Amino acid sequence: MIHLPGTSSRSARRAHPAPRYVALVSLLLLQIVLCARLAYAEPQQRTRVAISPATLTPTPTPSPTNIEMVGVPAGTFAMGRRDDGDDETYGYPDELPTHTVTLSAYQVGKYLVTNGQMCDVLSWALAQGYLQSSSGGTYTSGTLYVSGQALLYVDDSYSDVVYSSGSGFSWKTRAGTGGNYSMENNPVIDVTWYGAVAFCNWLSEKEGLTPCYNLSTWALIVPYPNGYRLPTEAEWERAAAWDPDAPGGPKHWIYGFQSDTLTTLTGKNRCNYCDDNPDWVNPLGLTDMPYTSPVGWFDGVNVSPNGSVQTVDSPSPVGCYDMSGNVWEWCHDWYDSAYYSGGTMTNPVGPSSGSYRVLRGGGWGSLWYSCRSADRVNHCLPDSWDFDFGFRLSRTLAAEPTAAQGWEIYDEPTERTKAKTDSISR
Repeated sequence: MIHLPGTSSRSARRAHPAPRYVALVSLLLLQIVLCARLAYAEPQQRTRVAISPATLTPTPTPSPTNIEMVGVPAGTFAMGRRDDGDDETYGYPDELPTHTVTLSAYQVGKYLVTNGQMCDVLSWALAQGYLQSSSGGTYTSGTLYVSGQALLYVDDSYSDVVYSSGSGFSWKTRAGTGGNYSMENNPVIDVTWYGAVAFCNWLSEKEGLTPCYNLSTWALIVPYPNGYRLPTEAEWERAAAWDPDAPGGPKHWIYGFQSDTLTTLTGKNRCNYCDDNPDWVNPLGLTDMPYTSPVGWFDGVNVSPNGSVQTVDSPSPVGCYDMSGNVWEWCHDWYDSAYYSGGTMTNPVGPSSGSYRVLRGGGWGSLWYSCRSADRVNHCLPDSWDFDFGFRLSRTLAAEPTAAQGWEIYDEPTERTKAKTDSISR
């Protein structure tokens, strides 16, 4: 089933105002033709692992692979959408009820993981003999696998990461407005949830840290090691939206760059999305999809070649960039439409089992309302991939928790039905 950009497969959807929707029909039809992509699921194994809350004191830390991490202090915030503005007009039932969440301190990636960083880690993993073919044999070309799961579709024509047996992993250079642009600092795409998890482990090992996942079972290890992992939904939303120091008191911003609005008249300078003016923001004016932008592009310094647009510095409240738009971001959690009904939570890691993993933030092909910080994608299997799927990292640094702190049991499903997903938007 193909989903229109800006729509979802959920049965309960909020009806959007007709005048604005009708104005987008021609654009949506164009996107169906150009942008609809399919990804298929495969069965996976069941495992059980304890998930525990953690206590830590984070420090902004760059890694040798130039992954810059931002410290997020411990605290409590209101998770879920607001009842006004674009949240009220375009929000979905699974973004409610708003509930209180308490998080221990953690670190989160200031930027999305880039093609250059992926190539660096893959080259290291290749040298270790970690990369596999679909049959489990030694990797020689094509899609990357580990433990029977696809990680990264480097053979996809849209992938900006390429592999050659003679030169290894590298990134493309693509044509855009005014010249050619290296894709080294653009976000990696065509990556599955499994691929994001494998990257976390390999980067951790490469830097002498303890990996957070078992790549044979894909289970998260607890107590949390000191390596990299994917952010939970709660960690992601806290970093994207919650501003304890906002004028007038703590605030949950509707968009991930400290704004409650994203419009076709002003959005080109703050966010890489489908602005319908006339189509995509596409800051570099790339001649072919995917229309990603370098991570952190909207910093108030860069001038977008496509239209000579002066950017506005657009970090999230904690200082992260691209938390609205550019690429959808994998989170750790399984999806559950009723999960927010659980009431007050402390260090939530999501449901204990499920079929779909969550993506957040919107992408370069998403309409404005899908870039809201409360929006949750609900139809992507862990082995789904597309040319606007990416991720950023999270990390726990601290005294490790003990069993007395209350571990949760985390399950992986035993089987899944083959399914398709369209990633441009919900």
